[in-house]
Amino acid sequence: EAVVGYLLALNRIGADDFAEADARVLQALGHELVLTLHSYQLFAQVLEERERFQRIFSGSKEGICLLDDSGTVRAWNPALERLSGYRESDVIGSVWSEKVLIRNQALRRLERMELVGSGSEELELVTKEGPARYVSVQSGPVQTRDETGWVVLVRDVTAEHQLEAAKSDFLSTISHELKTPLTTIKGSLQIITRSDVEALV
Repeated sequence: EAVVGYLLALNRIGADDFAEADARVLQALGHELVLTLHSYQLFAQVLEERERFQRIFSGSKEGICLLDDSGTVRAWNPALERLSGYRESDVIGSVWSEKVLIRNQALRRLERMELVGSGSEELELVTKEGPARYVSVQSGPVQTRDETGWVVLVRDVTAEHQLEAAKSDFLSTISHELKTPLTTIKGSLQIITRSDVEALV
């Protein structure tokens, strides 16, 4: 109901007022212009949202990919390129599991939509150059007008994995080192407390 502009009409034929039919034509033209203007505003909003998404998608430090229901890659961001070693052009239009090797904790290769259902399990991603990285994966559905897809967030947890492994090794080593003298002390105490052993003076 707000005023968005003015339509100025000049009668070039003569000084007579516009007829009622002319007014109806001008009114229809005015409504059409308002609809067109509104469409342009919506289009500008969509472009702004798309640019905002593209900035987030491209600038994210986390790997992001978009999969369709068959596991085919529709988008692959630069962070995921750096993490996996596979460029966007290598995987776009392909089923991700035909290009990228990701294994679960049982070292079984994940296929197609198994990646979406992997939950919070730590996974092993074998990079294009060979060395493995440890990743956690979170996913969620995305509905477009034409199809349902999945956005998959891939986070590199290699540093955390290595830290946990180092802590485990350290605790194992400490446990072993403590057991050795304790076993000797325990054996000596058992000998001392035996009743059939004479005390040495």
